[in-house]
Amino acid sequence: MLDLGEEMDGSAVHLYIEHVIEVSRQYVLSGEGGSNARESAERKFAIKCLWRVVGRSGEVACFTWDALKWDIHFKSMFIEVLYLINFLRQYT
Repeated sequence: MLDLGEEMDGSAVHLYIEHVIEVSRQYVLSGEGGSNARESAERKFAIKCLWRVVGRSGEVACFTWDALKWDIHFKSMFIEVLYLINFLRQYT
């Protein structure tokens, strides 16, 4: 948009968990039984990963399928994220 002359003012629309849930739900609905099921799942996964690492896409870029683990207690996948700036570990 900057190339069209729009100015950056530092404002942004807030993104809350309700928005992430709704976007994820729409991806599920758009992928059900259709030819775009894989793309819908990948996009939903990317959005959830970015949400969990607070939008720090550099960390998400380092994810690999082999690094994902299954948590039997929470019945969910998780991955260890190493924050590149301060080298803190966080489990997402």
